[in-house]
Amino acid sequence: MKTSLALLGAAAASAANTYTGASSGNWFESTSSWSDGSFPTYPETVSIGKDVLLNKPTNGAGRMIKISGSLTVVGTMLEVSPSSCDPTQFEESAPTATADRVCKDTVVCGAVGTQWEQSERTATDHRVCIDVEACDEGEYETDAPTATSPRICASHTPCPRDQYETTPPAWNSDRKCTALRQCGAKEFMTAMPVDDGEQFTANRECQAHDDCNTVTHTETVAAIGGNDGSRNQKCEAKVHCEMHGWGAWSTCTKSCNTGTQSRSRGIKVGMQYAGTPCLSKGHGTHNEETATCATSCCKGFVQQDNIGNKADNAHTVQAKRITPVLTVEVVAFVGAAKGTAAEVCGAREGFRACTDHEALYLVPKVNGAAHVHCCGQRSGPSCAPCQNGGFSNWLGMGACPSCPAGSWSAGGSVACTQCDAGTESPNTGAPSITHCTDCNKGHFSGKGASACTACAAGTENSAKGSASIGACTPCAKGFAKDRKRHV
Repeated sequence: MKTSLALLGAAAASAANTYTGASSGNWFESTSSWSDGSFPTYPETVSIGKDVLLNKPTNGAGRMIKISGSLTVVGTMLEVSPSSCDPTQFEESAPTATADRVCKDTVVCGAVGTQWEQSERTATDHRVCIDVEACDEGEYETDAPTATSPRICASHTPCPRDQYETTPPAWNSDRKCTALRQCGAKEFMTAMPVDDGEQFTANRECQAHDDCNTVTHTETVAAIGGNDGSRNQKCEAKVHCEMHGWGAWSTCTKSCNTGTQSRSRGIKVGMQYAGTPCLSKGHGTHNEETATCATSCCKGFVQQDNIGNKADNAHTVQAKRITPVLTVEVVAFVGAAKGTAAEVCGAREGFRACTDHEALYLVPKVNGAAHVHCCGQRSGPSCAPCQNGGFSNWLGMGACPSCPAGSWSAGGSVACTQCDAGTESPNTGAPSITHCTDCNKGHFSGKGASACTACAAGTENSAKGSASIGACTPCAKGFAKDRKRHV
């Protein structure tokens, strides 16, 4: 197709006519621009040595058209090939027999992020640009806009009910969710997951159950594991029973040959939470103690459980209980001691010599007499009555001394009985009164005599068993004095 153009001039032209153009441009300025000095005649093909611009009237306005290669003059019209649109233009209307194609500048999309190209420019249509839209509230950008694509948005989704939000949603990302923590069998829930009505925004918090130290604590509330309804165990420190100090020992029920005595105390702190119980002897929290006391044999008895003879003349003067298993005794002697303190105390069953500290528990009352402190505990004495003719006026004697001459005793005596006046007993250890015999005639005796006394010379006593010197009367006249005779 060719476009008719109005001639700028009319003149004959040779077939060899060639446009050279002005030296400084490519416009048709005058007929001298052609090789023959005039415009070509019609029809004739004119060679174009360089691009030229033709003035094309369009809708009453001039328009310059660029011509390349050649043009042909037909009749009285100058025919040229249709012009082409530039790469930045599009064809608004196609060329006709009488009009060139109409080209217009195409639309240029805005900067990336503000517009995107929905459709490319074609030869006959301009490109289409669309404004980039922002994501709505509750949406986030999944794909950023490019020159040829829009911004892609997606709706934020709440976390499922078994998850909680760990990262809040952003303009370009959805929220991040993580599975809710489940408290284990040995854990309890310390905080519930936070619920905003749509989803959980904070995790469940769990803590391991405490372990009771059963030596020092007692579990008072059992632990429950898991989520709802779980709990920690509750432990309480054991409160052990405490007792007040012991009171004084009671008076012994006997003075000798084993009695009993007791002492008591009250509760100072009661037991709680399975601590040491009160009133338990096995735990040392009993409130009463009973012990034997007065374990020395009574007067008139001999301590048969003594060991050896070192304590034969030792006897108990004082005794004091310190603990249920410790008694302090002050031991004195009838006559001189037969051994050291260790020997004497060691001979007394269950005892030993006290230490200096233990001896301080009991101040002796012996008026300066020789004594020792013996410590220990006799489970129970083995006592036997003193033998006939012997006696013991002391507690815990190891042997009963024999009665002196002029006296006698039955078994178990605490003292010897003097022979009656008018009798005599020359030997020690008389076992009965029958050993006290009457004084012979011419003699007399007072009470407890070991031998009768002869009447003085010049006196006589014709009766046996005279009890006093008054029984000795002067001899009759005509009789001589003879102290050896009763007349």
